[in-house]
Amino acid sequence: MAFLDSPRGRRQHEIMLVREFESVGEPTNRRIEQYDDQVHWRCRQLGGEVTFRYCRKLSDGLPCARIVSCWHTVFDVRPFLERHYDPEQLAAAWNQPRPDKMAQLAEMIHRARMRSS
Repeated sequence: MAFLDSPRGRRQHEIMLVREFESVGEPTNRRIEQYDDQVHWRCRQLGGEVTFRYCRKLSDGLPCARIVSCWHTVFDVRPFLERHYDPEQLAAAWNQPRPDKMAQLAEMIHRARMRSS
């Protein structure tokens, strides 16, 4: 996605996603996986593109602590999370101490090695 290399291209992509979600609406009976394939142009922790699925399952199956601030421009993420997670789960996810970037990368490498073997 070369157009995402510029700030203007990223912003246009973000606006396109917002319009797509606004046109579809948000029925209350949607599955938790409904946004999983949406791509956010930049993860503030990893520095690259990530899917909503990654953000939703980052912390032992719970959402990333930054999910609301990162995805709020794409769709109304807070009500979505409140529909699909218990308040205790969200509190646990949002109040966890954040590991540093190196620790996260080491954990990702470890998981990838475990999956490939």
